Amino acid sequence: MLKPLDRFGATRSGDCGKGTPTLGKLDSFAATDIGRRRENNEDQFLIADLARTAKVNSTSLSHHDGEQIVGRSHAKLLLVADGMGGHAAGQRASMLAADTALNSVLDRFPWVSDDRPSEEVVTFGTSTSTQGRVTDETREQVVAGLHSVVQQCQKAVLDDAAWNPSRRGMGTTLTMALVDWPTAYVAHVGDSRCYVCRNGKLHQLTVDHTYANALVESGEMTPEEATHSSFAHAIWNVVGGHDAQIEPSVEVHQLEIGDTLLLCSDGLTNHVDDETLCDVISTSGSAEQACERLIALANAGGGRDNITLAVARFVDASVLEAQESAADGEVDGQLDPIDLEAAELDFTLSESTIQFLDNSDV
Repeated sequence: MLKPLDRFGATRSGDCGKGTPTLGKLDSFAATDIGRRRENNEDQFLIADLARTAKVNSTSLSHHDGEQIVGRSHAKLLLVADGMGGHAAGQRASMLAADTALNSVLDRFPWVSDDRPSEEVVTFGTSTSTQGRVTDETREQVVAGLHSVVQQCQKAVLDDAAWNPSRRGMGTTLTMALVDWPTAYVAHVGDSRCYVCRNGKLHQLTVDHTYANALVESGEMTPEEATHSSFAHAIWNVVGGHDAQIEPSVEVHQLEIGDTLLLCSDGLTNHVDDETLCDVISTSGSAEQACERLIALANAGGGRDNITLAVARFVDASVLEAQESAADGEVDGQLDPIDLEAAELDFTLSESTIQFLDNSDV
């Protein structure tokens, strides 16, 4: 059963009135740090565009033989994996999971927005927008596909461990956000986390798969007790490990201009509380700056583990221009059209939807 879309009761920023589309940009950055106590970094991160490609075999055109042509981006994939198993084993597990996840996503999903069913118009507050031209059926297909992707990661890690006894039991957390604007599909196993910062408040989109959290959900432990429990970092659900069964969670959320997604390993959240996370995200001038500041805070707090995070800011174009002007230059990080399809288009309203609204009483 698909979880209802979570909008946190907020409205989008910007004016979506007829004929006045608001533009937006995606500013994304990811980083990892070994921390202050570990000798090896077992974490992995990834931010990737998902697009169609063509490899030229031979042609009379200006392309070279063997040249690879990449089409427009249809979606964005963000990923964080925190390996466990010690030294090479943990690093191997997280690398295998991240690599398998990317390849499996590319193999399984038809990134063709134009082929989707007819548009769905909904209302946020007083603003009218589409939900990315995605039907419930399409969402269900993506959710099922992401479940299958995580299962493929599980197989890859277990198969690799079976061939090398020294790696048996190795495992990794895996937290992914597949952003097909404005829809975010969040797939999750373990205790790495995905948050969204909206209107100055931080919302955790994932649930920690720890024994302590399971006891909280069953009413046998309070959240405060869980924080200091010996079960706080005992994970019951990982990619790999000693159990062939895995229970990934995949949920669907709607993003808004002004939101910031944060994916991170527990090396960050062990030292930086939610209030500080949100404050840093809200006051940083770029995704890169947010990553740098948060890593510094985690290390200042002790840096007991590897620290890995991916930040994606969905910024109103006018806000971004003001930040660039104040910085006397471009904002650092990776800047993409917010619709993730083509430059200088309305971030939610397609041309056909604008025409529909202009010809209606909505």
